[in-house]
Amino acid sequence: MHARRWWAIALAGTLAGCIVERGPGDDPDWDDDGSGQPPRPRPTEPEPQSGPPDFRVEFLSGPSVLGAGEQQVQARLCNDGVASGTTEAAFFLTSPTSSASQLLLATSTRLSLRARECKEVSAFISAQATPEGRYTLNARVDPDGLVNESDEANNTRQGDALTVDRTPPETPQPTWGPAGSGTTRDLTMHMESGATVRVYQGPGCTGREVANTVVGQSAYCEVPLRVPTTPGATYSARAYDSVGNASHCSPTVDYPYGGGGGTPRMAPVLLSTSPTSPGGSLQPVFSGRAEPLVSVEIFKSATCQGPVEKVLTTDDRGMFHVTMTVVKGGKVTVSARARDGGDYSTPSNCSNPLEYQNDGTPPEPPRIIDVKWQYLNTGRELWVTGTAEPFATVGLFIDVPCTGTPERTVQADAQGRFTASAPFGAGGSHRVFLAAKDAAGNISTCAEGPAYELRCPPGTADCDGRSSNGCEVDLTVNPNNCGACGNVCQDGPYAEGVCVAATCGSTCAPGYYDCDGKASNGCESRTVCQPSACTIDKPSELMVTHLSVVEDPVRTAPGGAWHFGTVMRELTGGQDPSPLVRAWLKTWLTKQMVNGLELPPRPEMQTKVLGPWEARSGGPSAPLDFNTAPFRLLAIVNRIDLRQPGLQAGEGRLIYGVVGPNGAPLEFTLILEYALPGGTPEAIQRWGADWHDLGKVKVGNAGYNAKLQALTDRFTKAGVMSGRHQGSALNQIRTNEIELEEPWEMREFVLSPLGLMPTTVKLTPAMHFENTQMLASFLTQNTADVLAERHVVPDSMGGIPFLGAHSLVPLDFFWRSPGVSNEVRHKFSLNTCSGCHSGETQTEFVHVAPRVKGAASVLSPYLRGTTVTDPVTKSVRPFDDLTRRAEDLKALVCTPTTGLRAAEWIPSNLPAARVH
Repeated sequence: MHARRWWAIALAGTLAGCIVERGPGDDPDWDDDGSGQPPRPRPTEPEPQSGPPDFRVEFLSGPSVLGAGEQQVQARLCNDGVASGTTEAAFFLTSPTSSASQLLLATSTRLSLRARECKEVSAFISAQATPEGRYTLNARVDPDGLVNESDEANNTRQGDALTVDRTPPETPQPTWGPAGSGTTRDLTMHMESGATVRVYQGPGCTGREVANTVVGQSAYCEVPLRVPTTPGATYSARAYDSVGNASHCSPTVDYPYGGGGGTPRMAPVLLSTSPTSPGGSLQPVFSGRAEPLVSVEIFKSATCQGPVEKVLTTDDRGMFHVTMTVVKGGKVTVSARARDGGDYSTPSNCSNPLEYQNDGTPPEPPRIIDVKWQYLNTGRELWVTGTAEPFATVGLFIDVPCTGTPERTVQADAQGRFTASAPFGAGGSHRVFLAAKDAAGNISTCAEGPAYELRCPPGTADCDGRSSNGCEVDLTVNPNNCGACGNVCQDGPYAEGVCVAATCGSTCAPGYYDCDGKASNGCESRTVCQPSACTIDKPSELMVTHLSVVEDPVRTAPGGAWHFGTVMRELTGGQDPSPLVRAWLKTWLTKQMVNGLELPPRPEMQTKVLGPWEARSGGPSAPLDFNTAPFRLLAIVNRIDLRQPGLQAGEGRLIYGVVGPNGAPLEFTLILEYALPGGTPEAIQRWGADWHDLGKVKVGNAGYNAKLQALTDRFTKAGVMSGRHQGSALNQIRTNEIELEEPWEMREFVLSPLGLMPTTVKLTPAMHFENTQMLASFLTQNTADVLAERHVVPDSMGGIPFLGAHSLVPLDFFWRSPGVSNEVRHKFSLNTCSGCHSGETQTEFVHVAPRVKGAASVLSPYLRGTTVTDPVTKSVRPFDDLTRRAEDLKALVCTPTTGLRAAEWIPSNLPAARVH
């Protein structure tokens, strides 16, 4: 039984906090204590080196034959650079006759690689609409060219030869064998060796499977069936080859012989059409097989109903061919019945139906979403992202309007998305053209994209004007070109100018301190500053829910810095975010596959969220109107405790609640989790000082919101992190809702050139592993890491997908496992999405609650401070996460001085495994 509550306490893992004391006269806030324990010590880590990651593919393995069934491919990715980074691998086929033709099969999930680290990735592939033939399997790391690496020649690895076999086995033609003993009788048929024959109850191969067998070397099989004692039962059969290709369903077989005036003729089998369907011919040829030298009647229906269209005689092998006529764009369905000329035998049952669809209509030309003409360290490269007819082949042409041989061909995926890259030559101008070819060979009109201009990836620039070295400056970290070419971060007395997230700041030289806070005299002191009162104002510095912020009349209005439409527009590099957001919301409407696991649809997304918004926007084909977007700001969160040296200075988060057409809050929250750009000690201390400075102004006072916006702009805007899509600092978006369907469900998404794509929920296995031996094996093998909260839950175990595609959160749920200690169970459960948001912390699903207009969000006791009873041992456990975060920030900004000090690494008090 599940109690739905409006004011449960908000979104997945919105953990952010630190303890603070109120000044005299301050209004009471949601925090009411200011004491905390000192942070636990953590070994210091070496200062990270600067430089980009450098990815390569170390090895690649996969199947030798590929058909309609899914098979697994694996690759090992390595980072040979000196900086951490996130990436993925694309698996594709190339033809031995043209390496420029690339057929994308699948893309792995994204993963993070530290410097000098290697990890394995995998994906499941199938032939889909790939033409048959011999290919070579390939893998490419950083497939969208997001990272400028020192050596990009090793980003692609060629694997073994692979044969695409999409030819199904012949349609089975079952007949009854001699009567067996008792109620058993064999269905006999000839079939290719190695195929699996499955027999179904009833016609059409849609009933219950009653028997199956594998065909031996003799290419003949007998399938024993338990048959009824009276006539009337019917059966059908289908064959599957070793790579998953399925034949047409056989004609229906009656038991025992269906009655009649004599021995029945064997039902014909319709095998194929030429050309295959869909095709461009208006006179397709249907081919079939029956008994030798019998008459075959042809019908233009699926069940041998209506007038006989043609009568023909099979040859001495039983083969027959008939030409039918179809109108342009039309469809014809054919069936057949066999009889002999003298009516000495009963006419056969009707054959299987076979359909042919004429497709003479060319597809729509490709729709170009983005074109990048770039200089990389491997040379000039063009990248094009767009959409076309699903499974269409897209040809990319440079400087010729879709004539001749394309520079590159790629295949659109099931949603029609594609990304293509090709080198381009020197010269002052270039043009790009694209055309699409569908499965029937119809070719679209030619589409032209933006002409050549030197376009640097967001966060980089060509500051010296030399095309030979391309976009040579990283504007996010270069102190001589910070945010723009020529913008120099000024040094001060014993203070060095630094650039963090494309914004200038300064840091003291070792042994010098800035005790008076004046920029004019830099770091003026050679001695540690005198201690002064240093407290953390949690509502101002860590978890900002004050109405003066979340209902700021300018910043939360359309076009304002914190409005949902504005932050979405930044994810698209300043373009209309409507296609991105609509495609993201539509992922709830169809089944998604993540890590080889099914993510079921929740159709109420259309009814309760997307549909009403589209209606307000002018209909489903009109751009979404972000002035009426159904999202309300709930909180702005400082998660500097998630800092990782060399990777990021923590996270900054914006939490929104989804609202209904009348403005009432729905039980649906989402959180945008951005990296705080910069992983050096100087960058981390700069972020810490800037968050702490908010507490000196205090939320609700004049000037606070402008100071907070200046800080959030440094992580929400495009171009603040080079090497990422659109230069965005977004790490992930996570959602938590029960509005669309019970129970509560959490999903996770990452930004890519293809949009906001579903990904795994970190540290949380798929729900069906709860209280299983496989989970116990993982916990037993990783006991030390789990107790220290530094464990990582892998995507798979023993080839079985393990990490969840989503996290379901039933009421009072907590993770259990046989044969492990309760402390191991508790630490593991606490770090999962479902455990942290339910029974392990006694949280009612959310940590920051949805809110009505005019009221601030309520925070969970887990954040504000509480004690809970362990669900297994009934012992008492304390939780006060905002106090822990306050202690962490205080250690970073309050010791040994209150002023700017020499850079040093201050470790977080957050356990390494905590990613939420």
